[in-house]
Amino acid sequence: RAWSGSRESSSEGGGRWRGGGCRAWRKAEGGEVGCRAWRKAEGGEVGELPICLTSYTPCFRREAGSYGAHVRGLNRLHQFDKVEIVRIEQPENSYSALEEMVDHVKGILDELELPYRILRLCGGDLGFTSCMTYDFEVYSAAQKKWLEVSSVSNFETFQANRLKLRIDNNGTKSLAHTLNGSSLALPRIVACILENFQTENSIKIPQALINYTGFEEI
Repeated sequence: RAWSGSRESSSEGGGRWRGGGCRAWRKAEGGEVGCRAWRKAEGGEVGELPICLTSYTPCFRREAGSYGAHVRGLNRLHQFDKVEIVRIEQPENSYSALEEMVDHVKGILDELELPYRILRLCGGDLGFTSCMTYDFEVYSAAQKKWLEVSSVSNFETFQANRLKLRIDNNGTKSLAHTLNGSSLALPRIVACILENFQTENSIKIPQALINYTGFEEI
Protein backbone atom coordinates (compact mmCIF):
# COMPACT_ATOMS: atom_id res chain seq x y z
CA ARG A 1 0.00 0.00 0.00
CA ALA A 2 1.55 3.29 -1.12
CA TRP A 3 1.55 6.41 1.06
CA SER A 4 -1.30 8.82 0.34
CA GLY A 5 0.86 11.93 -0.10
CA SER A 6 3.20 12.95 -2.89
CA ARG A 7 5.92 15.46 -3.52
CA GLU A 8 5.25 18.31 -5.89
CA SER A 9 7.92 16.96 -8.26
CA SER A 10 6.27 13.53 -8.33
CA SER A 11 2.84 14.96 -9.15
CA GLU A 12 4.30 17.26 -11.80
CA GLY A 13 6.14 14.31 -13.30
CA GLY A 14 2.83 12.57 -13.89
CA GLY A 15 1.12 15.74 -15.12
CA ARG A 16 -1.14 15.86 -12.06
CA TRP A 17 -0.03 19.02 -10.22
CA ARG A 18 -2.70 21.72 -10.30
CA GLY A 19 -1.17 24.21 -7.90
CA GLY A 20 -2.45 25.42 -4.56
CA GLY A 21 -1.84 24.08 -1.09
CA CYS A 22 1.57 23.10 0.19
CA ARG A 23 4.21 23.38 -2.53
CA ALA A 24 6.36 20.60 -1.04
CA TRP A 25 3.72 17.93 -0.39
CA ARG A 26 0.16 17.25 -1.49
CA LYS A 27 -2.50 14.60 -1.05
CA ALA A 28 -2.26 12.12 -3.91
CA GLU A 29 -5.06 11.78 -6.46
CA GLY A 30 -4.04 8.16 -7.07
CA GLY A 31 -1.44 5.57 -6.14
CA GLU A 32 0.17 5.69 -9.58
CA VAL A 33 1.97 8.91 -8.58
CA GLY A 34 4.06 7.12 -5.96
CA CYS A 35 4.66 4.06 -8.14
CA ARG A 36 6.24 6.09 -10.92
CA ALA A 37 8.17 8.31 -8.53
CA TRP A 38 9.63 5.21 -6.87
CA ARG A 39 11.26 4.30 -10.17
CA LYS A 40 12.61 7.84 -10.47
CA ALA A 41 14.06 7.56 -6.96
CA GLU A 42 15.88 4.42 -8.08
CA GLY A 43 17.88 6.60 -10.47
CA GLY A 44 15.68 6.67 -13.55
CA GLU A 45 17.12 3.56 -15.19
CA VAL A 46 14.15 1.22 -15.41
CA GLY A 47 16.09 -1.98 -16.07
CA GLU A 48 14.28 -5.08 -17.27
CA LEU A 49 10.82 -4.39 -18.66
CA PRO A 50 7.91 -4.62 -18.26
CA ILE A 51 7.56 -3.33 -14.71
CA CYS A 52 4.06 -4.07 -13.40
CA LEU A 53 2.93 -2.48 -10.14
CA THR A 54 -0.27 -2.35 -8.10
CA SER A 55 -1.17 0.14 -5.39
CA TYR A 56 -4.07 0.50 -2.98
CA THR A 57 -4.39 3.99 -1.53
CA PRO A 58 -6.77 6.63 -0.27
CA CYS A 59 -7.36 9.15 -3.06
CA PHE A 60 -8.44 12.75 -2.76
CA ARG A 61 -10.51 15.04 -4.98
CA ARG A 62 -10.72 18.68 -3.95
CA GLU A 63 -13.62 19.39 -6.36
CA ALA A 64 -15.91 17.18 -4.25
CA GLY A 65 -18.43 18.96 -2.08
CA SER A 66 -20.24 21.03 -4.68
CA TYR A 67 -24.00 21.04 -4.41
CA GLY A 68 -25.15 19.63 -7.74
CA ALA A 69 -27.34 16.53 -7.82
CA HIS A 70 -24.67 14.63 -9.78
CA VAL A 71 -22.25 14.64 -6.82
CA ARG A 72 -24.57 13.30 -4.13
CA GLY A 73 -23.89 10.20 -2.07
CA LEU A 74 -21.16 7.88 -3.34
CA ASN A 75 -20.98 9.46 -6.80
CA ARG A 76 -18.12 11.79 -5.92
CA LEU A 77 -16.32 11.85 -2.59
CA HIS A 78 -13.54 14.02 -1.23
CA GLN A 79 -11.72 10.86 -0.12
CA PHE A 80 -12.11 7.30 -1.37
CA ASP A 81 -10.03 4.13 -1.75
CA LYS A 82 -8.84 2.94 -5.14
CA VAL A 83 -6.70 0.16 -6.56
CA GLU A 84 -4.35 1.33 -9.30
CA ILE A 85 -2.41 -0.72 -11.85
CA VAL A 86 0.77 0.76 -13.34
CA ARG A 87 3.07 -0.46 -16.11
CA ILE A 88 6.39 0.79 -17.46
CA GLU A 89 6.95 -0.67 -20.91
CA GLN A 90 9.14 -0.81 -23.97
CA PRO A 91 7.68 1.65 -26.52
CA GLU A 92 6.97 -1.08 -29.06
CA ASN A 93 4.94 -3.07 -26.49
CA SER A 94 2.94 -0.31 -24.82
CA TYR A 95 -0.25 -0.59 -26.87
CA SER A 96 -0.46 -4.35 -26.49
CA ALA A 97 0.09 -3.74 -22.75
CA LEU A 98 -2.80 -1.26 -22.82
CA GLU A 99 -5.10 -3.93 -24.23
CA GLU A 100 -3.95 -6.35 -21.52
CA MET A 101 -4.82 -3.79 -18.85
CA VAL A 102 -8.23 -3.23 -20.44
CA ASP A 103 -8.83 -7.00 -20.41
CA HIS A 104 -7.79 -7.11 -16.74
CA VAL A 105 -10.41 -4.52 -15.74
CA LYS A 106 -13.01 -6.25 -17.94
CA GLY A 107 -12.30 -9.50 -16.11
CA ILE A 108 -12.96 -7.92 -12.72
CA LEU A 109 -16.27 -6.42 -13.83
CA ASP A 110 -17.29 -9.70 -15.46
CA GLU A 111 -16.64 -11.54 -12.19
CA LEU A 112 -18.66 -8.95 -10.30
CA GLU A 113 -21.52 -9.51 -12.78
CA LEU A 114 -22.06 -5.78 -13.20
CA PRO A 115 -23.46 -4.24 -16.41
CA TYR A 116 -20.72 -2.09 -17.95
CA ARG A 117 -19.60 -0.45 -21.14
CA ILE A 118 -16.21 0.64 -22.47
CA LEU A 119 -15.63 4.01 -24.12
CA ARG A 120 -12.54 4.85 -26.15
CA LEU A 121 -12.13 8.58 -25.67
CA CYS A 122 -11.84 10.88 -28.65
CA GLY A 123 -9.01 13.40 -28.85
CA GLY A 124 -11.10 16.24 -27.46
CA ASP A 125 -11.92 14.26 -24.31
CA LEU A 126 -8.38 13.04 -23.58
CA GLY A 127 -6.39 14.52 -20.74
CA PHE A 128 -3.39 16.44 -21.97
CA THR A 129 -1.01 13.74 -20.67
CA SER A 130 -2.68 10.77 -22.40
CA CYS A 131 -2.27 9.35 -25.90
CA MET A 132 -5.11 6.83 -25.61
CA THR A 133 -7.68 6.26 -22.87
CA TYR A 134 -10.47 3.74 -22.28
CA ASP A 135 -13.16 4.61 -19.73
CA PHE A 136 -15.21 1.90 -18.02
CA GLU A 137 -18.70 2.82 -16.91
CA VAL A 138 -21.06 0.72 -14.77
CA TYR A 139 -24.81 1.19 -14.96
CA SER A 140 -26.48 2.69 -11.91
CA ALA A 141 -29.94 1.17 -11.71
CA ALA A 142 -31.20 3.72 -9.17
CA GLN A 143 -29.92 6.80 -10.99
CA LYS A 144 -30.54 5.31 -14.43
CA LYS A 145 -27.20 6.47 -15.77
CA TRP A 146 -23.66 5.24 -16.36
CA LEU A 147 -20.96 5.95 -13.76
CA GLU A 148 -17.25 5.89 -14.54
CA VAL A 149 -15.43 3.33 -12.37
CA SER A 150 -12.12 3.00 -14.21
CA SER A 151 -9.94 4.81 -16.71
CA VAL A 152 -7.01 3.04 -18.40
CA SER A 153 -4.47 5.13 -20.31
CA ASN A 154 -1.24 4.99 -22.29
CA PHE A 155 0.86 8.11 -21.77
CA GLU A 156 3.70 7.02 -24.07
CA THR A 157 6.76 9.16 -23.18
CA PHE A 158 4.99 12.17 -21.60
CA GLN A 159 5.46 11.10 -17.98
CA ALA A 160 8.69 9.23 -18.63
CA ASN A 161 10.24 12.39 -20.06
CA ARG A 162 9.31 14.41 -16.98
CA LEU A 163 10.46 11.68 -14.59
CA LYS A 164 13.51 10.69 -16.70
CA LEU A 165 12.52 7.01 -16.86
CA ARG A 166 15.11 5.76 -19.32
CA ILE A 167 15.81 2.48 -21.09
CA ASP A 168 19.42 1.51 -21.79
CA ASN A 169 19.56 -0.57 -24.98
CA ASN A 170 23.22 -1.51 -25.31
CA GLY A 171 24.40 2.00 -24.52
CA THR A 172 21.61 3.78 -26.41
CA LYS A 173 19.26 5.54 -24.01
CA SER A 174 15.60 6.13 -24.82
CA LEU A 175 12.46 6.91 -22.85
CA ALA A 176 10.11 4.21 -21.59
CA HIS A 177 6.34 4.32 -22.03
CA THR A 178 4.09 4.55 -18.95
CA LEU A 179 0.53 3.31 -18.50
CA ASN A 180 -1.90 3.21 -15.61
CA GLY A 181 -5.51 2.45 -14.84
CA SER A 182 -8.04 2.20 -12.01
CA SER A 183 -8.85 -1.29 -10.88
CA LEU A 184 -11.36 -0.11 -9.50
CA ALA A 185 -12.76 3.02 -7.78
CA LEU A 186 -14.40 1.28 -4.83
CA PRO A 187 -17.29 3.55 -3.65
CA ARG A 188 -19.08 3.55 -6.99
CA ILE A 189 -18.60 -0.21 -7.30
CA VAL A 190 -20.20 -0.68 -3.88
CA ALA A 191 -23.08 1.59 -4.89
CA CYS A 192 -23.64 -0.29 -8.15
CA ILE A 193 -23.59 -3.66 -6.40
CA LEU A 194 -26.19 -2.44 -3.92
CA GLU A 195 -28.37 -1.11 -6.74
CA ASN A 196 -28.03 -3.91 -9.31
CA PHE A 197 -28.32 -6.87 -6.93
CA GLN A 198 -31.47 -5.83 -5.07
CA THR A 199 -34.33 -8.27 -4.73
CA GLU A 200 -37.68 -7.78 -2.98
CA ASN A 201 -36.28 -8.88 0.38
CA SER A 202 -32.52 -8.48 0.28
CA ILE A 203 -29.39 -7.52 -1.62
CA LYS A 204 -27.52 -10.47 -3.10
CA ILE A 205 -23.72 -10.67 -2.93
CA PRO A 206 -21.94 -11.34 -6.24
CA GLN A 207 -20.71 -14.93 -6.37
CA ALA A 208 -17.08 -13.83 -6.66
CA LEU A 209 -17.28 -12.00 -3.31
CA ILE A 210 -19.02 -14.60 -1.15
CA ASN A 211 -15.75 -16.20 -0.05
CA TYR A 212 -14.66 -12.78 1.25
CA THR A 213 -17.94 -11.67 2.84
CA GLY A 214 -18.86 -15.00 4.38
CA PHE A 215 -22.54 -14.43 3.55
CA GLU A 216 -24.67 -14.52 0.41
CA GLU A 217 -27.09 -11.67 1.00
CA ILE A 218 -27.69 -8.55 3.03
